[in-house]
Amino acid sequence: MDNKIKYQYAKAENGNSININGLQKTPEVRNSKYYCFSCGHELIPVLGEIRQKHFRHLKNIECNFETYLHNLAKGLFFEVYNQCLESNEPFEINLFQEIICDECGEFLTSPCVFRGPVIGFDLIKFFPDIRLECQYDGFVPDILLSNDKGEVLFIEFAVTHFCSESKSKSSYRVIELQIIDESSLNPILDMCLSQDNEEIQFYNFVTPQKNISLNPKCNKTFPFFLLKSDGSAAIRDVPIRSWKKRNYFKKFVYLNQITETSIG
Repeated sequence: MDNKIKYQYAKAENGNSININGLQKTPEVRNSKYYCFSCGHELIPVLGEIRQKHFRHLKNIECNFETYLHNLAKGLFFEVYNQCLESNEPFEINLFQEIICDECGEFLTSPCVFRGPVIGFDLIKFFPDIRLECQYDGFVPDILLSNDKGEVLFIEFAVTHFCSESKSKSSYRVIELQIIDESSLNPILDMCLSQDNEEIQFYNFVTPQKNISLNPKCNKTFPFFLLKSDGSAAIRDVPIRSWKKRNYFKKFVYLNQITETSIG
């Protein structure tokens, strides 16, 4: 029996989510009805000055908090995303950018790649259609975003069960939010899902790239096998930029970058 669970959210009579912190002791609130996202039974707002505000069940019934979180996440995302569509307000995803520097490409077996900052994309501009638990190509995502080009994006909410391997390794892009408690809903309320949030996983996305030439002060080093004309050899971590500047590479008759592939 879980009627002692303190819920922060309830479903209003119009189906929209209501946060307890937005309610005050008014006749309108007292005369309104609120329902549980898990079991559907009626909740009552507890708005005392001493105890933390919360919703609790009107009757003594069984209810599952994990189901509450999962249904709440789906409903809240659906509600917020539709509001963004109606008001033309952005709902963003932030993806890590891959920075590629080929300044030293003549000496490296592959460009120097490192993680850059996150960059934002407005989902509203790409996916103007949203559906709840709609079957698509054998999958039933929690949220299906789509457009008239046939492109889709799955939004999943993981409370106790995470995204299946068949879904995460499919050809479809998937964003999965781990819902630990009600605070995990903040990215939805902030209208921004970001790769720098450890509770959010992105599957099957193409990493945005940017080609640059790094500042001349870059001192990044790479392991090299070096061979001199006198037959002496060495393995060194080479700061390529400074070596290029001083023409150190002219001292060697052979040089080769050491990578995992070359070691194997």
